[in-house]
Parts: sequence; C-alpha cells; structure tokens
Amino acid sequence: MDSSVVAAAEAEEAEGATDAAAGEYREVLKIDPNHPNIHFRIGRTLLAGAQAKGDGADVIEAATEFEQELQLDPSNANAAYELAEIHRKAGQLEDAQKYFEIAVANYPNFEEAHVGPAATPDGPSETCGGSAAP
Repeated sequence: MDSSVVAAAEAEEAEGATDAAAGEYREVLKIDPNHPNIHFRIGRTLLAGAQAKGDGADVIEAATEFEQELQLDPSNANAAYELAEIHRKAGQLEDAQKYFEIAVANYPNFEEAHVGPAATPDGPSETCGGSAAP
C-alpha cells in the first residue's frame, strides 16, 4: 500500500476539503478493501462535510462507513461511538445505547462514550474519566 495516498487524504481532510479527502480515502479502498481505519476516516470526513453543508445524506453515508469499519474491526471504539452519536441525534436511542456499549466495552476509558448514554432517557447518569479511543 502506498502511504502517499493515505497522506494525501489526511492532508485534504486537515484542510477541510471533505469531498476530496473522501475521494482519496476511497482510492485507498480500491487498492486495499480491508485497509484498517479507512472506512472510519471516510465516515468522519463525511460527517464533517455534513456539518458544513447541512447534508443529511452524508450522515447516512457516514453511518454506512462506520458500520463497514465495525465489520472489519469490531473493536473499533471510535466507529462505534460515531454510530452511537448518529443514532442518538436521530432519536434512535436503543441503537445509540447499543453502540455506546460497544465503544465502552472496547475502550473502557473512552469518556465521551460513557457520557453519551447519559444523554439518553434510559442511560446511566454516571460518567468515568478518560479520553477518546486511541
């Protein structure tokens, strides 16, 4: 795998060029469909673009990318957390809770994943310290 393609995508993402970054990340998948974290990065980039453009279709596509990342790596706490947040914001609290639990199970010190369920009516009210998953 040529790391320059990943580096180009990361540079585009850092500059806020979300469409270009997603395209570069998709090029990585053409070379290596099972490359770790690329579906997560595409999803993250699509979410950033959705926030900038207010595009709900990008959120749906991002969720699909996070799901694909979890199929490749079920322990990816970041992908699980992003899915939980998408479901929480959509009012799909049962699905949100499921993904928050997956995130915490795979990275117990993931503070945001502990806090997320507290925002759901049936979630726990306590939080634990920590940071985002590595």
